[in-house]
Amino acid sequence: MQLKESLRRYSDSANCTASTRDDLTLFHDDKKLIVDEEIKKVNEEIKMRIDQEDHWYDYKFLIVGGLLAAFIGRFAIKSKSDKTPEEQLRGLLSSNATCLAMALACVLAFAVDIHVRHNMTVTNQLGNWLAYYAEPALQHSCFQHSVETHPLLMWENFLRTDGGMQVSTLYSFTFWPHLHFLTGIVYLIYLAIFHYVMQHPEPKERLLTFAGFVLVHGSIGVFAWAAHSAPESFEFAFPLTNWSLSGWKAPALYLLPVLLLALLNFNHFRSQPQKISAE
Repeated sequence: MQLKESLRRYSDSANCTASTRDDLTLFHDDKKLIVDEEIKKVNEEIKMRIDQEDHWYDYKFLIVGGLLAAFIGRFAIKSKSDKTPEEQLRGLLSSNATCLAMALACVLAFAVDIHVRHNMTVTNQLGNWLAYYAEPALQHSCFQHSVETHPLLMWENFLRTDGGMQVSTLYSFTFWPHLHFLTGIVYLIYLAIFHYVMQHPEPKERLLTFAGFVLVHGSIGVFAWAAHSAPESFEFAFPLTNWSLSGWKAPALYLLPVLLLALLNFNHFRSQPQKISAE
């Protein structure tokens, strides 16, 4: 997520005119004190939001750990049943209660991810202000323009150099997936149990299964919208293309694969009456 090019007043592009450079050169000490205080507040908020992201990630581990403990506990507690552990496992995985529990786990995991991505969106906005306004003011030079005279770049400027962390496509494909890797695993387990349950459904339980399905994919839709929403002054780069999307276009585009995913799995509910009549 980056600030729109037209709003990068102190960019080293055509926006950085001679008059703009004069503004930065004439940046007086009284204004510098104000900017210093603003930068302190921004850095404190960035640190606070990063700490919050870590805490939310811990909560996700607690959710998954609780499910794993309940799963292991189901076999640790001795049962009077003569079934083998494999038969007990098969019965547990084909249980509608297990399917609903995994659906709720997915909802909680996506709720955590929504909070994480909201924090990251705000943090990125703060970083853009530092890169395109505060740091050029302190260096008395346009964005990354000082590299022509001396190699020292301030931190947010450095992150946005060619191939840097904030503009690298390779890094994006490395960094963003790991944030939601655990959520993806929980969702895949839910889908596996969902498909297994729908092979031998009980008519009276189909409504409960459908409710869990709606909750899960509704949560994915909310996540896709919230994760790619930002004020109109910012834009998202679409992966592997030169597209830059802002406003409602970015979240609307990312909703399309979510709808496709829901429609593909919804086919189980449509075909189910035919299976029941055939039996």
